[in-house]
Amino acid sequence: MVCVLTACVSTVALGQVRVVAQVDTSKDIYVGQAFAYMVIIDGENKPGQVDLTPLAAYNPQSAGNRDISQTSTTIINNKVTQEVTKRYVMSYSLTANKAGRLELPVVTVTLDGTQYRTNPVSVNILQPGTTDKLDFEVELSEQKCYVGQPVIITVKFYVAAGADVGDFQFNIPCFSSDSFYVEDPEISDPQARVFSLHSGLEVAVSQHRVVHRGEDFTVVSFSKVLIPKHPGEIDLGPLLLPRRLLSGGSGQGNHSLMILAFSARRSNTSVLQ
Repeated sequence: MVCVLTACVSTVALGQVRVVAQVDTSKDIYVGQAFAYMVIIDGENKPGQVDLTPLAAYNPQSAGNRDISQTSTTIINNKVTQEVTKRYVMSYSLTANKAGRLELPVVTVTLDGTQYRTNPVSVNILQPGTTDKLDFEVELSEQKCYVGQPVIITVKFYVAAGADVGDFQFNIPCFSSDSFYVEDPEISDPQARVFSLHSGLEVAVSQHRVVHRGEDFTVVSFSKVLIPKHPGEIDLGPLLLPRRLLSGGSGQGNHSLMILAFSARRSNTSVLQ
């Protein structure tokens, strides 16, 4: 039996490369919240050099690359056909500082000496909402420090009695910033539970009841150690909680639903030489 092997490259013609840009809009995006921006290279399975200068206003940060090429083989009448799809994804994290519909500009990608231009991408940025059922505090152990000196950041999230927050999530830009090393502090609460942030970073969360603003609240808190890498005044960025807040009640019937992005005050720390 003789099998004939043929091969083809799908998605784009053999030897042809196409570069496009996409934004993950599967979830609402709020002011100050990082969102995923992807440069997709069709027809190749290796990274290009992306000129991020046009996106400088959105503080682009690399979020990793992936080769998602695929190969499939079919046999029909002893004829073997192999179909290859070459595709490479370069991911970035962007952050918008104002609400409204914005257009992310074209960026240039250089691959094997050839320059390719992506498409512009439109994205709708929502303004964070407010509620008296939540409050938020951020504390720094030091407002000034030296390069390499550990600073403890403590995040406290207050939930009013009668409010039920489901699937809440913290977005804390300084934890993924290139300005700091991030480490775990000593855990003093034996009942602290491990919680995974939106970025994948794990924190030990403590929870207890307190009186806050003269009312009963539950406070959820956690800490991390920030070790600055370079001197200067570093903006830690806005901290957001873009998730659902359910009103209090018996748990039966309909609940009101609020899309929430709760922004704390921005914090700065000065790092000395």
